[in-house]
Amino acid sequence: MGQGLHTKMLQVAGRCLGVPLSRIHICETSTATVPNTRSTAASFSTDLNGMAVKDACDTIKERLNPLRKQNPNLEWNDLITKAYNERICLSATGYHKTPGMFSAWDAETGIVEGRTACYFSYGAAVSEVEVDCA
Repeated sequence: MGQGLHTKMLQVAGRCLGVPLSRIHICETSTATVPNTRSTAASFSTDLNGMAVKDACDTIKERLNPLRKQNPNLEWNDLITKAYNERICLSATGYHKTPGMFSAWDAETGIVEGRTACYFSYGAAVSEVEVDCA
């Protein structure tokens, strides 16, 4: 992604779970894993996917809380090993629906109605190029 979407999602997960980014792996997105995903247009993905990642991480943290309270000094790897051995689910899905967002598409007119984005972002770029034809 041009916006560094995967890097941003790694950062969200790392901060939520309190682990270094080197401990997190991200998979390519596809409709095989999330069948009703949204497009990545208009910088919308960071908000939408970031909150979904946070939601999933919060679920995992909630499951780990009892172990963390019993063993406050455990390092991450040991905590996860203990959770695994105690059959605590270490996977979660997250989903986020942006409040106030709604759009309807009229197939006959091709018109989209409603609010399709919370905000708009703009950018500009300048390139200075020198071509040596000699």
